[in-house]
Amino acid sequence: MTLTKVLSLTVLMGLPLAGVANGQMAIPEGREEQPIVRQARERPAAPEESVSFGIFAEPMELSTLIDFVGDSLGINIVVKGSPEGEVVFNAPIEVPKSRLIDLLDAMLDQYGFTVTYEPATQFYVVQPTSEVKPVFGDQLATTKIIATPNIKPSLLVPALQSTLGGPSTGTAGGGNAGTNNAIQAVDELGVLIINATSRDIRRIEGMVEALITIDKDQQYIRFELDHLAAPIALNRVVGLAGGSTSTGTSLNIQQGGRNNQGGNQGSVVSLAGGSLTNLGERITIDPQGNALIFKGTQNEIDRVRQLLEVIDVPNTLEPKNYFAGSSATQIADIAKRRGLGEVIQIEDETNQFSGFGNFNQQNNQFNTSSDEGQGGPVMVVDPTRGNIIYYGTPEQQAQLSALLDELKTEDERIVIREYQLNHTDALTITDLLTGIITGETQTGSSALLDGAAGRTSTRFVNQFGFPVDGESGAFDPDKITVIADEFSNQVVIKAPIKQQEDLERLIGRLDMQRAQVYIEALIVSVTDNEDFTLAFESQITAGQYSYGTNFGLSSRDNFLDPKSVSTSLGGLTQAVIMSDYVPIIVNATQTNSDVRILSQPQLLVNDNEESSIVSIEEQPYTEVSQGTGGGQNVVGFAGTVEAGTTLTVTPSISKAGFIRLEYYVELSNFIGTGSDGIPPPTTRRTVEGSATVPSNATIVIGGITVDDVRDTVLKVPLLGDIPLVGELFKRTNNVNNSSKLYVFLTPRIMADPNFNDLKLFSKGPQSEMEIDDDLPDLEPAVIDAPGTMMFQSELPELKTDDSVSGAPPAMEPEFVEVSEVSGS
Repeated sequence: MTLTKVLSLTVLMGLPLAGVANGQMAIPEGREEQPIVRQARERPAAPEESVSFGIFAEPMELSTLIDFVGDSLGINIVVKGSPEGEVVFNAPIEVPKSRLIDLLDAMLDQYGFTVTYEPATQFYVVQPTSEVKPVFGDQLATTKIIATPNIKPSLLVPALQSTLGGPSTGTAGGGNAGTNNAIQAVDELGVLIINATSRDIRRIEGMVEALITIDKDQQYIRFELDHLAAPIALNRVVGLAGGSTSTGTSLNIQQGGRNNQGGNQGSVVSLAGGSLTNLGERITIDPQGNALIFKGTQNEIDRVRQLLEVIDVPNTLEPKNYFAGSSATQIADIAKRRGLGEVIQIEDETNQFSGFGNFNQQNNQFNTSSDEGQGGPVMVVDPTRGNIIYYGTPEQQAQLSALLDELKTEDERIVIREYQLNHTDALTITDLLTGIITGETQTGSSALLDGAAGRTSTRFVNQFGFPVDGESGAFDPDKITVIADEFSNQVVIKAPIKQQEDLERLIGRLDMQRAQVYIEALIVSVTDNEDFTLAFESQITAGQYSYGTNFGLSSRDNFLDPKSVSTSLGGLTQAVIMSDYVPIIVNATQTNSDVRILSQPQLLVNDNEESSIVSIEEQPYTEVSQGTGGGQNVVGFAGTVEAGTTLTVTPSISKAGFIRLEYYVELSNFIGTGSDGIPPPTTRRTVEGSATVPSNATIVIGGITVDDVRDTVLKVPLLGDIPLVGELFKRTNNVNNSSKLYVFLTPRIMADPNFNDLKLFSKGPQSEMEIDDDLPDLEPAVIDAPGTMMFQSELPELKTDDSVSGAPPAMEPEFVEVSEVSGS
């Protein structure tokens, strides 16, 4: 059905304006006429021809509008396809002829069609939007290159594409064709390539021009920071401005369809790294200083400056370090619950255990694990070292300090202290403390380790943490280190403060002044020797017959040779000497000896200490080496033989005052002389044992009694048994020896703390040996006052008055100037 429409068109033509005659003014008499200069008046431009659309009773078909525009402008319009649609004018409208094409294009765009211009044919083409081909030019171009100075084109593509809507469906209201590829960015050239309808191109040009204008209005400014670090200031500024510090932002754009009854849902466009998105994206940190660099308009610069003036202020939170010990994490949690601030914990990843105070940790690497803080008071907890660094106000610091004082956390602080020893060796105390701390039985022969000699090392670690007897708690070997300082005789201990107190008390009990024992030993040896010897030797030589006896009184090289009487025989020696033999030799010797040896060693020894006194006599002896090749024998030194007295004793005083003695006594002496490389003979007697004796009493600890009776007869058989005559054929030796040895010990306990007993006991030996008292002679000396120094030449001269014998010297006042001398 064809509707007939009545179109009322009134073409309003511009009419030229008629000129108006200029009037002429009268010139007064007597005044010379002056030329009149008038400024040329600009003529208004002729009004553009326009087309007026009235009110229509019924809608106008698109095809009718296309024909009308073509007729009005005198142009050729080719219609491709069948644009179906209607246009309704509800009110009169007047449109300039130069805008008719734009009006037609706007109406066609509602139904998925557009108008393009072909420069080659000078035809206008109405065709579907999806079939538009690229056309360059100034009139209805469908492809255009737009420059984006100072703006990265690719950053604008998502936002610009969102303004073109979704891809076309080929139906009315479907939008433009190929919008996903309608805009291409060339970042290297800084341009956008637009492939769209002329109407969309004009919209995109307007948006780009607006963005370039905004970018030109922005400027860079540098904000110097005085109290905050630049990263912290950046986060706080962005947070106060209501933004975030993420690297990308989201822009919500609500899209409405063209005649789209349902409308499109809001699309989210991500502008990664955009410079025009929000405040946080335009603030950067200056790597060459503590400053922020911002790009924005003057209003935004003023806003950022105002925010920085608020946050860049001196920190009123004072940092203070507290020692919290092994419970640092728990204490910080308690303080957090009491409102003292957030907690940041520093964890040691290299330590698999939670043992506190390990001193062997080297090359530690730390990892901070905590939720992002909100600022304000904060506690930084280092559980490895047991420290809490608290940033808070003085009032908050007082609250945390009171909490730590109440928990007595300072007792766990590990400190180093030195303990001077007065009565015991540093190595001994160190061994004892190490054994107590580690639970390991020490091996050694220390006097304080009773019966420790030869003991094997046994480790018994107190794994259950039971308290040490008399102490407040068990010692942790991982927290305590004990080192002996031998040069100063002190013990250096690294341990917690609380255990330092326990160790100090323990050292005080171990390092006590020990009593001493003065030991007098009396070693008496009595020997009574009786030795009788009677010997006969005979020799008879008759031709080839020879007879003789030999009992050590003579010597001969050949049996037929006459005997040679020995000259080394003791006692009485008689012989009958013939020319060719010695008929008889007689030797009679009797020795009676009465020997008394008295040795009195004395020594002073500490309780439970081993002490020895040795008195040794050495006698050398020689050896004879046989000469070779008929040479003489060589006599040389062979060595020495020792004999004397040795006393070794270890006293131990009991609580009852008795003395347990471990003793070793040796008495040796020479009983002859050596000869021909044979060492001199010695007699050695030894007493060893232990006994408990009272103090100040002489006790015999041992004795040896020896009776030696020997009758020795060396004779010729049968002949020696003849009475009387038989004495000529034998050697008789009778020995009767008797010896006794006694050892007496007299221990005396010296327990006076001022050593007065030792001083008194030394008086006797000093007097016996005629040794003077060791009291020094006192002479007057000049002592300089503190802070002054006076030389002998500066002393005032004393004047004496010799008028009165024996009177004290008269002294006159003298003025002495003393200058201050700074001490070194």
